[in-house]
Amino acid sequence: MARFSRFLKPFRSKTTTNVKRTLRTRSRFRTGSSSFLRTFSTVARTYQRSPLRTNQLQISRYFPQAQAISLSKNIKLEVPRLRQGHNECGPTSLAMIMKYYGIDPGNYHYMFRSDTVGHGPLALAGKANAKNMLARYEEEGSINDIVQHIDNGCPVTVLGINGGCSNLTLTNYLENATKGHWVDAVGYKTNDAGQVTHVYVNDPNNPYYTECWTKDKFNLFWANNSIPTSHRFYMVFAKKGTMQESSLRAKLPSNKASDAFKATLRTIDALEDAFYALEAAGEGFYAAARGAANQVLDLADDIGDLAGDVWDEVEDFFDGLFG
Repeated sequence: MARFSRFLKPFRSKTTTNVKRTLRTRSRFRTGSSSFLRTFSTVARTYQRSPLRTNQLQISRYFPQAQAISLSKNIKLEVPRLRQGHNECGPTSLAMIMKYYGIDPGNYHYMFRSDTVGHGPLALAGKANAKNMLARYEEEGSINDIVQHIDNGCPVTVLGINGGCSNLTLTNYLENATKGHWVDAVGYKTNDAGQVTHVYVNDPNNPYYTECWTKDKFNLFWANNSIPTSHRFYMVFAKKGTMQESSLRAKLPSNKASDAFKATLRTIDALEDAFYALEAAGEGFYAAARGAANQVLDLADDIGDLAGDVWDEVEDFFDGLFG
């Protein structure tokens, strides 16, 4: 045995060292319940003393739906404001849109020959087409439609009733005819949930600032108008050759309305043309009558002057005869 002791000694010492090291490791990580609770408590105290600063960042990175995202918006297009004259809300609203697109509307107070009874949608569309603009209209529109057009850079011209009014009876329509009004919707506000709360309006009656109407006020104005069977009617104009024209054609490839409603608009346009033609004819007749009356008065003046001259001659004759 002594002969092999020198070979066994290194092996024995190495084995003994490994066994001791293993025992120390096991003693450090004992698996008893009390040891587990102590370990958990130590870890908890460690995190309590040094909280993770990037905890929220890590959560939002891996769970983006957990972020608190605000959907509030405050959008307003820079549409110039103009003041209307009597029954000029339609031409003035269109002129504001033209100036927004860099188009000179000229003297918009004389956009039409007369403004005695105002102007309907087809009349406005005709003036827009003459200025190289695309015109589209829709009945039964929605707030969401207005939002989409404004997001595309297109202000929206809206026909409504000042103060709101029902249109269920003939009396309502007669009242609406005297309170109908065109305005331009040029922006909107939404809350944190993305719901529209306000609409920015350029009112031709107020050239000083862009008004901010609540959604309820806007809907009250927009619900009805002076066109029979019409609700939430609006028009959109875009300068041809622009991004706005492309977006308008995509949103409204054609006018969105029933055939009956389109026929109603054509009837209104024809009646409007007939009224203004009669007005022009009447003005011509009165002008002619005034001209004839003036000629008669001029003739009477000439006759009076001639009679005065004759009388002077007669008076001079008798003065010479008996003087």
